[in-house]
Amino acid sequence: MTPEDKALWVNALRSGEYKQGQYRLTTVTDEGEERDCCLGVACKVFGAKREVIEVENDITGGVSKSVRYEGMGSYLPMSLAVRLNTEPDPYIEIGEPREGSFASRTAALSDFNDRYDLTFSQIADLIEYFL
Repeated sequence: MTPEDKALWVNALRSGEYKQGQYRLTTVTDEGEERDCCLGVACKVFGAKREVIEVENDITGGVSKSVRYEGMGSYLPMSLAVRLNTEPDPYIEIGEPREGSFASRTAALSDFNDRYDLTFSQIADLIEYFL
C-alpha cells in the first residue's frame, strides 16, 4: 500500500465522518443511515462501484439493505485489494508467536471491527503501524 493510500484510509477512519457498523461492508438502516465496517470505509474512500441490495436476516426473518462494492458484501473487492497490495480481508500480525506455538498472533481487519469491537480510531492505528 502506498503511503498516500494508507494516509487516505487512516484519516477517513479517524475523521468521525463514518458511522461504524458490523458484518457487512455497509449496511443501511431503516432510516437510510449508512453504517460501515473499516473495509467499507476503504471502499468509499477509493471509489469502489456500489450497489444497494436487500438482504434477508436469518435471525429475525426481516429484510435489511446492504451495499455491495463491485459484487462484494463483506470484503474488499479484488480491484481495491490489488490497489492496496493486500488481501480482500487484510490480516495483521500483532506479535511474536506464543511460547510453544509456531503461529503468530494474527487477525483480520474484519475481526477487529466485528468480533473485537475496536473503534475506527483503534483500527486506524493498526493499519498505520502494521499494514
